Amino acid sequence: MKTSAKPTGAFTLVELLVVIAIFVVLAVMLAPAFASTKDHAQRASCANNMRELGLGTAVYAEHYNGAYPITQAGNNPVNLINGGYYTRWVFFDGNKPNFHLSQSWDNYGDNPDSGAGGTSTGTFWRNFGMLYPERLAGDGSRFFCPGLNAKGSIMGAELYQPLLTTDTSGVNPGSVRSSYIYNPWVFGGNNRLYVKTSNLKSRVVFGLDFMDASIWNSDGSVKADSRDFSHGQACGWNVLFSDNSVAFNRTDRRVAAVVAANYPVFSNFNGYDIQGIDLLCGNIFEKQ
Repeated sequence: MKTSAKPTGAFTLVELLVVIAIFVVLAVMLAPAFASTKDHAQRASCANNMRELGLGTAVYAEHYNGAYPITQAGNNPVNLINGGYYTRWVFFDGNKPNFHLSQSWDNYGDNPDSGAGGTSTGTFWRNFGMLYPERLAGDGSRFFCPGLNAKGSIMGAELYQPLLTTDTSGVNPGSVRSSYIYNPWVFGGNNRLYVKTSNLKSRVVFGLDFMDASIWNSDGSVKADSRDFSHGQACGWNVLFSDNSVAFNRTDRRVAAVVAANYPVFSNFNGYDIQGIDLLCGNIFEKQ
């Protein structure tokens, strides 16, 4: 009498291939959702960085008679801003490449108390960086956008490890630069418009994610896959306002129109792009 074989409980090759195929399909379907969730988290973390820096700037101004942190590029006059990258400097001393910075005014030039209204030109700290020795910027990580860090962009924290260590490369060794543009409004010959709290009469852009000529096409569209575009997947920028609010602004037809109409300004890769940044601030970001 024949007896039937006992089931082994093992997968056949066909069944195994079917299971693998299902997992592959699910992975493909879910990948955009996972990427979107990650991007959203990075944008939220970036916005929090900006709020903390905005709050730190307000406290700094209270300490120094209403004066905001300064910008000084090389031997240029204080608060002359030809390019957005001028406002990204956290620290610069050409004699200190590969130098780990402490949260102190000592050995880094003059304490702002020695200058009029907290704007001493003798200090090597710059922009948001002037919050660091005041212990208003945490451990320094909030100077850098998580989106740029994740991409390994040189606009992130990669060059300054361990935080904050000055870089040894580029045209200005001895620098630390933030991912964020600080207090970008200028007037006349590119002089900073808002140097004290008393200059503010309305809600204005006070900081934003890094941008430069490398992200723009001549038709005003953006190169979303640029390594130096903080939030390329969402195609937009976090923008900090003087009331310490932060809004995410996506690129759209209005942005494209402003860029296309002024493309020679936006395409100047040498970084002398502050006029373009201000065009976006005045025509787009402050009208949202």
